[in-house]
Amino acid sequence: MRYLSKSFTHSLRFVIALSLFLFAFITTGYAQNIDFDNISLEEGLSQSVVTSIAQDDMGFLWLATQSGLNRYDGKSFSLFTHNPDDSTSISNNWVTTLLNEPGKPILWVGTSSGFNKFNLETESFERYGHVNNDSTTISNGWINDLYRDQNGILWIATQGGLNRFNPETEQMKRIPIENKQWDQRHSNIVALTGINNEVWLASPAGLLIYDTVEQSYQKPQSTLLDDNIMSLHQDADSTVWAGSSNGKVLAINAEHQIEQSFSTNNGILNAPVQAINKDKDGNLWIGTIKGLNIFNPDRDIMVNTIQSKSSNPNSLSTPDVRDIFIDQSSVVWVSTYEGGVNKTNVLNNQFEHYKMDASNPDALHSNQTKTIVEDDDGNIWIGTSDQGIEKFDVDQNTFSHYPHDPADPSTPSSNFIKRMYVSSRGYLWVAANGVGMDRFDLDTWSKRTYTPEDGLAHKDIWAIQEDDQGYMWFGTYGGGANRFDPRTGTFKTLKNDPNDPNSLSNNFVTAIYPQSQDSIWLGTQGGLNIYNANTGDFTIYKSNPEDSTSLSDGPILDIHEGPTGDIWLATYGGGIDRFDVEKKTFKHYREKDGLAHNSTYNFLEDGKGNLWVSNNNGISRINPYTDQITNYSTSHGLQSKEFSNGAYEKTDEGIMYFGGINGFNRFDPAKITEESNGPKVAITQFALFNNEVPIGPMEEDGRTILEKSVSYTSELDLSYKDYVFSFEFAALNFAYPEQNKFSYKMVGLEDKWNDVGNRNYVSYTNMPPGEYTFKVKAADYNGVWSQTPASIKLNVAPPFWQTTWFYILSLVIILASIYGIYRYRVQSIQNRNQELAQKVNERTEELNEKNKDLENTLQELEDTKDELVQKARKAGMADIATGVLHNVGNILNSINTSSSIMEQTLRNSKVEGLQKANNMLRDNMNNIEEFITENPKGKKLLSYYLKIEDLLLEEQQTMLKHNFRLNEKIHLINDVISTQQSYAGTSNYTETVRLEKMIDNALTLQAGSIEQHDITVEQNIDDVPEVEGQRTQVVHILVNLIKNAKEAMGKADNDLKDKIAIDLYQENSSVVLKVSDTGHGISEEELDKIFTHGFTTKEDGHGFGLHSCSNYMNEMGGNMTVESEGEGKGATFTLKFPTPSTNNGASEEE
Repeated sequence: MRYLSKSFTHSLRFVIALSLFLFAFITTGYAQNIDFDNISLEEGLSQSVVTSIAQDDMGFLWLATQSGLNRYDGKSFSLFTHNPDDSTSISNNWVTTLLNEPGKPILWVGTSSGFNKFNLETESFERYGHVNNDSTTISNGWINDLYRDQNGILWIATQGGLNRFNPETEQMKRIPIENKQWDQRHSNIVALTGINNEVWLASPAGLLIYDTVEQSYQKPQSTLLDDNIMSLHQDADSTVWAGSSNGKVLAINAEHQIEQSFSTNNGILNAPVQAINKDKDGNLWIGTIKGLNIFNPDRDIMVNTIQSKSSNPNSLSTPDVRDIFIDQSSVVWVSTYEGGVNKTNVLNNQFEHYKMDASNPDALHSNQTKTIVEDDDGNIWIGTSDQGIEKFDVDQNTFSHYPHDPADPSTPSSNFIKRMYVSSRGYLWVAANGVGMDRFDLDTWSKRTYTPEDGLAHKDIWAIQEDDQGYMWFGTYGGGANRFDPRTGTFKTLKNDPNDPNSLSNNFVTAIYPQSQDSIWLGTQGGLNIYNANTGDFTIYKSNPEDSTSLSDGPILDIHEGPTGDIWLATYGGGIDRFDVEKKTFKHYREKDGLAHNSTYNFLEDGKGNLWVSNNNGISRINPYTDQITNYSTSHGLQSKEFSNGAYEKTDEGIMYFGGINGFNRFDPAKITEESNGPKVAITQFALFNNEVPIGPMEEDGRTILEKSVSYTSELDLSYKDYVFSFEFAALNFAYPEQNKFSYKMVGLEDKWNDVGNRNYVSYTNMPPGEYTFKVKAADYNGVWSQTPASIKLNVAPPFWQTTWFYILSLVIILASIYGIYRYRVQSIQNRNQELAQKVNERTEELNEKNKDLENTLQELEDTKDELVQKARKAGMADIATGVLHNVGNILNSINTSSSIMEQTLRNSKVEGLQKANNMLRDNMNNIEEFITENPKGKKLLSYYLKIEDLLLEEQQTMLKHNFRLNEKIHLINDVISTQQSYAGTSNYTETVRLEKMIDNALTLQAGSIEQHDITVEQNIDDVPEVEGQRTQVVHILVNLIKNAKEAMGKADNDLKDKIAIDLYQENSSVVLKVSDTGHGISEEELDKIFTHGFTTKEDGHGFGLHSCSNYMNEMGGNMTVESEGEGKGATFTLKFPTPSTNNGASEEE
């Protein structure tokens, strides 16, 4: 714990400070913290030993492991492994080194069994291995390194010497070391690089140079280069950096001279150097088996030493570093042994981040940064909430610590430092939480504490400022504001007086801006106050919800005068207010306007007039001239999303500091840029029906859709059967892949881009046939979109019946058919007309004959009826005659209906119209074609002839139908007569009857009447056995019931639809037939008399029908009953017929 006691003399303090300076200079300095993200097995890497890293031109990252070659797109891995049955697979899973071929889709892959030429388009490997006693093959199968010279020649370092390979001719040449006096360990080449026409070889025996022109080896003169060289790296200045097994790093120029040498004396870890790379800032990244050094050779300063710490998940995963690679987006990748690969975005982070490191005594001791100020010597003073005061020496990257010590009154009065301020008199004012105000003399470190007993308004101080008169202003949390006169040591207090509207608006003063003696701006929790120190008057602005130009609601935490003279206010919860001093209005900047968060803290202004404001979601930069807002977050290197009110400072050099809950950031605003071309974007997968489409033939149908990787495919041909397909894509910027965003569009189907955030896939279904182009673009963590989207053309082929040739052929056939039909119709119209006329005449004569036959039949029926009545009376069988008359009468009524329909059909026949059309046609026979094509009547005549055929056929069918019904009814009358005659002269006879057929006959007899009255008939017919009875009697029972039902519905006064229901089913040994209607029903008193002879409810009835029906049923061994729920509710008549077995059983018993 380092702080200066007030008992020390000034000279002693100087000596200590000097010694601290020298100690910091000769020991490892401390810089900003570097966090790593580890990528290993859990993220999909095939194996944890990563030996080499490369990046192809498209942007994919390639990782060499002992378990295959891995391709990484920022989200997922693709693995390429050895397959003994596939000669185009990699030669061995132990991959040792990688080299990208610039400008070509080729990756050179070294393994423990030779090297491979990997075609990135076809994803196939071409192998080059070692064959014993064959000098045209590589000298040894174990590949340690690959180097491509300026002529495109590939140089291969193996455990058995150097090899030269010409990719164009595929000729291999071994380059053995002829000098037998040299250490033969030179043949075990571990690293390669080159300058001009030279190839540099590193081996356990040191460095060798091979002159490709002279085709000879040479050794550098320096003995330092005889060490075990383990790594080589050539920078942009053609300096070769060599790392040795004893921890040395050498800088070698093109003349093979050592320009610089660094070792443990410079802070480099005492361990074998296995990897070297140089970043854009000129720092060397040095990988050893004990960790990582970041060293600046120009300044001879160790920037950072990074080792693996199990307690820190953001440290190196393991200390054994195997390769260091800086990708196209400046992400640094560090591969390790058994620790996977680590990446850091430190080169992209333009915001330096400083935070505590418990293992480093010279680091920050607390992350809880509450206030930051700069003194006149350029030192940065940092107040924390738990460790007192820290002093940051920027030049030496070291921190001195000044915590509270109760035993030492010269220390801060509390470890919770809320605010600090360096005044023009050289004092450091420190607001100690809950105590008051400490004032330190920076020259003598003497301290003076002010408390409420000294006149301080409150012990909690939230704001400290100095005006141009030298007065100190303090804003307190509940006691109003103080003005302190350093000359007299007296305080003046400004407080709120509820009875004085001209007093301070609120006693919680959270921000002060001394603009001038006439204008002291005071921000409070209850409004903005402008205090005139000369007059003592206040101008107050408060929030008014009904006035959009009034002050925002919420405490005012900072006040800043911008470059245009406007006053800017940072509020907690209300965003930022911009006060127009002329118009006295407030303009608001909030989240909806692009601000990162509405809870804002403090302003700093850069050299261009931009305002940087800390908030609860990072830092926002506002251009006051354009109102453009740019937001920065942790992805840009900020210490956290949450910053602290009061932790801000701008140095005399323009460097800005903002602090928060995880340390603080230091940055030069002039160097903060958003220069970016946007990430490269690639299509990584194409799938049909959720199955990835392979390169080459598909197993399902043998089709080849992808001849090469979809990432390199420009056009796809699909069938209409491929109606479900999908794409996956990747943004190849690895800085913060989780913040990459995507937008896609199917040109030809969609007009607008579809923004889908971080989702990297899309599916399409049922695409109509046609030509399309799928495009996808990506934005990186800065929100910069790709300049060139990835695209692929799709040709969706239609089925053959939707092709152009099919349409044309079909059109030709249709037109030819139309023309042929037209000519045929014109040619045959005359013949057809004559045929129609002849048929009409024949049908008319036939109908007339039928009508005469009908009249004769009716007359015969009348005569027969009279004869039957006479016979019945003579025989004393009036009941039989009555039944015959009733049944015949029912049938005659049906005959009358059919006869009326036939007569009406004849009267309305279309024959007369046909005759008129024929006359018109005869009149124009000489110019028939012109008449039909030109004359309006002729045009209509053709259409008329086409229609008249259907109409005449319809008339014919109507007449035939009713003629059939007439024949049926005549036969039925004959049956009635013959049956009743037989009944009159002999005993009853029975026959087997199918009731389904009898129902059809009865409905046929009543069909005309049913149709005429629009009655619905509903049949529920089960499969029942035949019954014994008399066919004619059954039909007449059903006809009688249907006729009665029809008449009952005609008289019904209800809302029920006219409907007759017929049900037929078997019940035990009987067959039941029910006839129900929706008519006017039967009253309860009429139910008992309904079957009585002579009883009727009709005005013109005789009471014979139901009586005879009941008798018929009894004679046939059955019975007939009726049910009705009352008037208006219809009626149901039930007929029960015995089956033949039942009657036979009864006869046997008798």
